[in-house]
Amino acid sequence: MASRSVALLLASRFLGDLGSDDVWAVSVLSDGLEPTPDGEHEQLVVVELRRLSDGAAGYATLTGAAPGDVAQEAFVEQLHDVVLENSQGAAPPACRGHPHPRRPRVEGGILSWHCPVALGLMRSTGEPD
Repeated sequence: MASRSVALLLASRFLGDLGSDDVWAVSVLSDGLEPTPDGEHEQLVVVELRRLSDGAAGYATLTGAAPGDVAQEAFVEQLHDVVLENSQGAAPPACRGHPHPRRPRVEGGILSWHCPVALGLMRSTGEPD
């Protein structure tokens, strides 16, 4: 199930791992049940990620429709897309020896960073395995 506390914890870990000089703020815009096409309801948490220096912003949604790691990874990928879209050419976190940034992954509720080419892991502390 999606929850405000999970969304804020993941966003906090994500921002702590970026290694960026930019300062970002996270705020919850909505947290509640939304109707689905089949007449059911699902838990959704929508957050805004805003860069304090210039107000650049974007949104990410944590949904309760998918299993925990799948939903959490999709949420963190959305946060990463916001940062990439507003990075002005410097895409964090850096992938050593490659021109692309590392990509986030969530396994067992733990955020880690991976090279999308070599599939190398960088722990959430920013240190390579």
